[in-house]
Amino acid sequence: MVGWFSSDNVDHPLFDPKDSRRIIGELQQDVLKGMGEIAYWLDSINSTEGFRLDRRLELIDELEQAARPRLRKLAQDYLQVRQQKFQESRLWTAQADHWRLTAVGYLQCIEGFQADAPSASAIKSRLPVIVGRALRAIGQQLKWLLLRYGPIDGALWGHVGSLYAFAEVKGFADQSVALYGGPNGQSSARTELLTVLMLSAGSTDTLMPEQIDIAERSVAWFASKFLLEAAPEAGCTHVFDLAMRKPPARPHGASMDASVRYFGAGPAFDEINRVLGILLSEGALPSEINLGGTFDPKLVAEVLRHLMQYWALKPPERSSVRHAANVRLTVVQGFANLICSLEPGMARSLDYGPEGIGADSESWVAENASDGGYGAVVPGTRSDWVRIGSLLGINRDGDKYWSVGVIRRLLRDEELSRHVGIELLTRSAILVRLFPTGTISAANATRDNDPGVLLTRQPDPERQIRLLLRAGGYTQEQQLELHVRGQVYRLAPSRMIERGVEFDLAQFTVLQRNG
Repeated sequence: MVGWFSSDNVDHPLFDPKDSRRIIGELQQDVLKGMGEIAYWLDSINSTEGFRLDRRLELIDELEQAARPRLRKLAQDYLQVRQQKFQESRLWTAQADHWRLTAVGYLQCIEGFQADAPSASAIKSRLPVIVGRALRAIGQQLKWLLLRYGPIDGALWGHVGSLYAFAEVKGFADQSVALYGGPNGQSSARTELLTVLMLSAGSTDTLMPEQIDIAERSVAWFASKFLLEAAPEAGCTHVFDLAMRKPPARPHGASMDASVRYFGAGPAFDEINRVLGILLSEGALPSEINLGGTFDPKLVAEVLRHLMQYWALKPPERSSVRHAANVRLTVVQGFANLICSLEPGMARSLDYGPEGIGADSESWVAENASDGGYGAVVPGTRSDWVRIGSLLGINRDGDKYWSVGVIRRLLRDEELSRHVGIELLTRSAILVRLFPTGTISAANATRDNDPGVLLTRQPDPERQIRLLLRAGGYTQEQQLELHVRGQVYRLAPSRMIERGVEFDLAQFTVLQRNG
């Protein structure tokens, strides 16, 4: 327990304002080392009894100011640069630790006020800012947990609920205050609560990290327009119990509990739809929308469309029914390893593949299955490469042919096992050879004798087929010859279906059969 009886003299290096300004001013310039020092001081302040509440608040604020530019740099590096696992973990930990410790600091200030500490009156006028910052820190903590695909501890939801309940009791839940400087610094406890809740309701376990970042920024931008009510109303699609340690969920009937709040996109839904229309027609966000960075308009459109689907009155339904299963899956990762599994002798010719071609396959267990894919468990001690969008070669016990799938959903549990949702692109992958035709140049995306995977057993009525190519293998201008089982077909590019990190998935028109 933290003792809330303040002292005029605390044995701590940062107790004196002159000392704290000097020490914080001398933080290491190296971003990660500097953040390590900030985390050390935050933890030290949180663990030290006797600080006056106003002094405790001042120190947290000073350390937040010092951390802000460093946090922006760490986030940029984490999201834009593909690092080794060790470096990725360091960047993530620096962010996660900072927001966790910052939230704890603000929560301690509120606990001190509630315990009527001798210095409580000194922070009374600052309570709306403290609660807003605490909710903002928890929201960022949630974001970084979602970037790792969970798990989310129930304590986080408990803090969110208690903070907002405190704001309601004190009568400032809707009061707009300057949490921080800058154009986006004005907010309220209600807005910060809705930012956290609506992000959680956005089903981010199907999004890639850069998409989760855009989702969080988008939610924060539209948060002031979201609905939050004490009773069910039109536009409220989810519920959250301030007194429980549980995440928001879809409602199952009305509740009489006074602690339950109903929320949803409300009027923001139409506004987001308007912005999405502008994005799709003009290829840019409206000038008044500021997400705090420069992002690919197509990626922003994908994220907004995704959020609208999961915030709608009726969420998207599964395309096929799942049933319980206990099936062993042999899994290989990436385009090159898939090709090697279809034809082991190919390993010597794949000069663009990753190191370790032909590496050992992994054994996963499918918990459930449907016509469209699997829900599988990946042990936490293996498969550091598992990400949303990862390409898989899959062989189910007893199957003659390899399937091809893509990871579409990812969640971690408390034991660090990952639960993945796999969409199957085909249940019978067919290895083919590809040759560019027409004008041949060094710039051709597909080279002579490149391998590909035919995903369509028969062309559809419009003579369309789907092909899996190596990453960067598709261009709209290049026609191809497809060689398969002694037959040769002339193909014209139709459209790109999906461009992944490890593959191109494209549609082609069969023009003619040669020989």
